[in-house]
Amino acid sequence: MKAPFSQCFTPTRGSKKALDALRWIYPNSGSPRETQCQLLLSLPLGRGGFALPFTHMNFDVKSGRLARIMEQNGYSIDFANPDLKIGAEYDGRDSHPNPSADKRRRNELKALGWDIFPFEKDTLEDPDRMARFAASTAVVMHVKRQHSRAWAAKYLKLRKELGLRE
Repeated sequence: MKAPFSQCFTPTRGSKKALDALRWIYPNSGSPRETQCQLLLSLPLGRGGFALPFTHMNFDVKSGRLARIMEQNGYSIDFANPDLKIGAEYDGRDSHPNPSADKRRRNELKALGWDIFPFEKDTLEDPDRMARFAASTAVVMHVKRQHSRAWAAKYLKLRKELGLRE
């Protein structure tokens, strides 16, 4: 049996900080901002997240039988639940400079049976707007959740830990 990852290294200067940082690494993330989004959206309520069942990051969707009429042969969805065919897209200003192309892309994903919910940097950076986005997405995903009074404090603490403003 292999030793746990944390025991594979001899203690060196900075190793504790590096190991602490590893808990924030999310597989298949395209950027640190995407990781922040995924953690906020999918961590359990007890950790201050929204507990939304986005199970994949940068999930590839192929055009399949519609490929000949689609602009592209496939797409990658930032946060996806393939079972529900629901996705969320973080539209950072740098990665999505062409709104008409984004709209066309979402229309093509809709033709493939996907519901895509976009949100922007302004939404991510505003705690209340992010909470409203998550609540509306939860309704579509048929996720019933109740926030305790303690959740708000945990949410703000998580945002601070992720480097987002409160």
